[in-house]
Amino acid sequence: MQKISLIILIACGMLSAGCNKFLDERPQSELTPKEFWKTEDDIKAAMAGVYDGVQGAFDDNWVYWGDGRTDNMDVTQYGNKQYSQNGLSATTAGTDWAPFYVTILRANTVMKYAPGVKNVTPANMDQYIAQCLTVRAYCYFWLVRLW
Repeated sequence: MQKISLIILIACGMLSAGCNKFLDERPQSELTPKEFWKTEDDIKAAMAGVYDGVQGAFDDNWVYWGDGRTDNMDVTQYGNKQYSQNGLSATTAGTDWAPFYVTILRANTVMKYAPGVKNVTPANMDQYIAQCLTVRAYCYFWLVRLW
């Protein structure tokens, strides 16, 4: 029994000592935040990602979902009657809230890392932060409205 526990102890010691370099390697297919946020062009690229999230989150399904419970929406034979009959479920098209949260995450990421970028005028930085705050607030507004 002592031999088995000694072998297990030696194997664990070898595994823990051999993994340090492997675990500290940088990802080769992605940029880390430390490598990405260098110039104002990087902030502009991230802002394009924020607005891409806005486009993905606000398609007409969200309008149907919010207004479908009222008499303002007329469902024809080609429309989804689940919107107007309050029969929405997780499998109904357009009821996934993930695009809202992805957009909020992107806005939060810009607000976290953009202030660390050098050589950006304070006016431009204020504009980027204000845009992120506005997009984030608008997403939260729609989440609360739809809930």
